[in-house]
Amino acid sequence: EPKQSLNYSLISKEHDFLTINSTSGGLTLLNSSRLNFESVPEYKFTVRVEDNGPGTMATENTFVLRVVDRNERPRLTKVGQEFVVDENQEAGTLVGGALIRGDDPDAHDGPYGNLVYVLSGSDENIFGLALSNNNRIAQIKVIGGIIDYETKDQYELNITVTDGGGLSDAAGLNIFVKNAP
Repeated sequence: EPKQSLNYSLISKEHDFLTINSTSGGLTLLNSSRLNFESVPEYKFTVRVEDNGPGTMATENTFVLRVVDRNERPRLTKVGQEFVVDENQEAGTLVGGALIRGDDPDAHDGPYGNLVYVLSGSDENIFGLALSNNNRIAQIKVIGGIIDYETKDQYELNITVTDGGGLSDAAGLNIFVKNAP
């Protein structure tokens, strides 16, 4: 009696990034860059195997391909627009201008999505951050010192956002002081 061979095939074709070797049953991932944990954390697919003997026998089984999350870099947005503060403002005053937003693809994925902001520069003791929306939005605020247009009409700071996995993004900020009438 001749030796029987097995033929493997993918029944579910909705995932075009996966192929199967028809003789070995080995799976090949064609384009791993299309896998994204944040979009689809797992894929189900069905494999059919059948023999070539008399009275062909076949079976099918469904498998789950789980995508492993990796940390992606957070991004600062709406940075570089004009930030303005009136002179002689007290601590707690919010600086006018655009909000600073930290966007992270990992926002809902446990520790990778935790964002921490840091202001740095020679004037970091004058300005701080007011955070909102689960640390996704930051606004600059006055925390101390004297803001006097005649002494200094512009402040330059850097802001860095770092996620829970240690990846970061940074940008420069200019805060303009508005002269009081």
